[in-house]
Amino acid sequence: MSDSDNKFRAFFDNNLDGLLITKPDGAILEANPAACAMFGYRLEELLRLGREAIVDPDDPRLAPALRQRAENRYFSGELNFKRKDGTIVPVEITSVVFNTKAGDERASIIVRDISERKLAQERHDRQEYLNQLLLDSIPCIAILLRPETREIVAMNKAAKEAGCEYSHTCYETWPKFKEPCPWCLAPAAWADGKAHHLEFEGLSAAWEAHWVPVSDDLYLHYAFDVTDRKVAQKEIEKQRYLLQSMEKISRVGGWEYELSTQKVSWTDGTYAIHGLAKGEFNPVDPDRNIQLYHPEDQKIISEAFRRAVEKGEPYDLELRLCSENRAVQWVRTIGRPEMHEGRVVRVLGNIIDITARIKAEEERAGMQGQLLQAQKLESVGRLAGGVAHDYNNMLSVIAGYTELALERAAPDSELHADLKEVQAAAKRSIDITRQLLAFARKQTIDPQVVDLNELVESMLRMLRRLIGEEVELVWYPGKHLWAVEMDPAQVDQILANLCVNARDAIDGVGRVTIETGNAVCDDAWCNANAGSRPGEFVVLTVSDDGCGMDKETLGRIFEPFFTTKGVAEGTGLGLATIYGIVQQNEGFINVHSAPGQGTTFKIHLPRHAADPAPIEMETELQPPVGHGESVLVVEDEPAIMKMTQALLQRLGYRVFAVGSPSQALQLAKTHTDDIDLLVTDVVMPEMNGRDLAHQMHSLYPNLKTLYMSGYTADVIAQRGVLEKGVNFIQKPFSIKELSFQVRATLDQK
Repeated sequence: MSDSDNKFRAFFDNNLDGLLITKPDGAILEANPAACAMFGYRLEELLRLGREAIVDPDDPRLAPALRQRAENRYFSGELNFKRKDGTIVPVEITSVVFNTKAGDERASIIVRDISERKLAQERHDRQEYLNQLLLDSIPCIAILLRPETREIVAMNKAAKEAGCEYSHTCYETWPKFKEPCPWCLAPAAWADGKAHHLEFEGLSAAWEAHWVPVSDDLYLHYAFDVTDRKVAQKEIEKQRYLLQSMEKISRVGGWEYELSTQKVSWTDGTYAIHGLAKGEFNPVDPDRNIQLYHPEDQKIISEAFRRAVEKGEPYDLELRLCSENRAVQWVRTIGRPEMHEGRVVRVLGNIIDITARIKAEEERAGMQGQLLQAQKLESVGRLAGGVAHDYNNMLSVIAGYTELALERAAPDSELHADLKEVQAAAKRSIDITRQLLAFARKQTIDPQVVDLNELVESMLRMLRRLIGEEVELVWYPGKHLWAVEMDPAQVDQILANLCVNARDAIDGVGRVTIETGNAVCDDAWCNANAGSRPGEFVVLTVSDDGCGMDKETLGRIFEPFFTTKGVAEGTGLGLATIYGIVQQNEGFINVHSAPGQGTTFKIHLPRHAADPAPIEMETELQPPVGHGESVLVVEDEPAIMKMTQALLQRLGYRVFAVGSPSQALQLAKTHTDDIDLLVTDVVMPEMNGRDLAHQMHSLYPNLKTLYMSGYTADVIAQRGVLEKGVNFIQKPFSIKELSFQVRATLDQK
């Protein structure tokens, strides 16, 4: 063998890419070790089997590639090859046709495995998709930026409309500066890894801007136009200034204290503010006048009046008047000492009724709180609804395959224990998703006309186990209770969350009380209770004698992810979930609490005119199995399709699984035996599940249909799948849930 032959052989055998020499008919004459390893064959097997053993006959690019090589004596591109075990491997090939010295035609093929490159591209595409999903869920201008350059790599529709452009810096396109914006907090956010925000005045608007690091090389920048809010705030400040100015010059009521006689005189206006007639009260004694103030304010006004008399110090106070026959009244009381030769001879003052102003400020604060809560609800709702479908699909695969793996693992093995941990984490993730959707009022529900007394009665045993033996559970059912219409499972969620919170608020021995009753809320009551509305309601009350809450905590209890519990002790979604459930059922909540005085939740649910249906007590049953019935599964997500097929086969059904409605219809037209059940996804690219079921029924009139989906309730409802009498299962589901739903659907008459 010549030196050149030796060099070629060394190059051929040691090349990391797969190298093949073939005849025109596909017979393999040479294959290097890399090619053998790539396809899983020994050399003699490849030489015997030829090209057909390694090409993917289903690859539509194969035939054009062979034609191109035959015509041009050259081909370079990507194809799918297959290994000995049948797995498909994406490859990049370069093939050249040449003639030997003897004139025989041969083809050289260089094959490179590009699986890792494909996976990397898929991960990149997936990350870009998730980034865009995040941006599109934000209801304002939002962009993703590189921290070092501030280059825009992704944006939402609002940002595009504002003039932002890809591959440009944020300040060049919006607000079109040559240098970074002077107010920009991106460097600070990137330096400490924390979110930063501020408000600033732009060229034509006021903005509330946020900078949030989201990964190692990206941060999120989004901004709200708060111009209208700023204008409103300035108007409120102006009105407050005018009101205060008018109060300073208005003598609504006047009084005088003469030191020489130690007597007090009132004007008619002062009598009117106090609600007293001249004949029934004599204000001559200052100490007696102080008794007209609220007990908590008497010390304040007494000390201010003493300093005015003894030291000549003026005062200007806002205090509360209190009498047996009138509501608490706010007043502004002003005292000005009058001096003569360095001594106080009298104190002059006026009093102004400011009750309306104080009430307006409280109502404004309440309305602002409701607005903020509504904004949080909308933001979390958009985010939860935007990711729920993909998240539920992923959880379906995790939970489903974990159940199947648990059945195969020995109960006493480490693998079984590890799988149980995975299953517990999956269930916890499913619960968190459902809580988010409940808070956002997007969970799938089954409203029923129910009697709250019966529902509470059915839960008492479980609730007592939940709160423990040291805490007493007291139950006072209301008489002649009206019916309400809501999902019984939501009542379970409300009671369980409230009782757990009550238990955690009690240190040692204590009491939790559950009550029900009817209530009619009129306009006057609603005006005094922010967030309520008039009408007839059934009231569910849960109270405890625990530690209670201060005013600041009370104002935040319904915020998602807000919790006073320690790490790993609470998600901060319990009360947020209750808030979403009550809102979804057109009710409202009143909460009363104070430090050391316990907490009371009053949940008002609208009265329903119809009579409640009897409660069916749940019993622990074994999952029903199939008897060889044929089931067609239609699911466009391959992982979900395979998992559902595996679960149904495990339950004893004969399963056909396809990835699109067109494939399902094609199978139905060519299938010779009956198909007993169609299990179909609701939202699919070609047509939705409802339309597919309609076409399938024309081919199989007796076909039963079970719909499944990971989308939120509002999306599913648009396809008509949440109507009464329609069989539906929400992703993610367990094998037990699937078994009962499939059996119930098949057994329907």
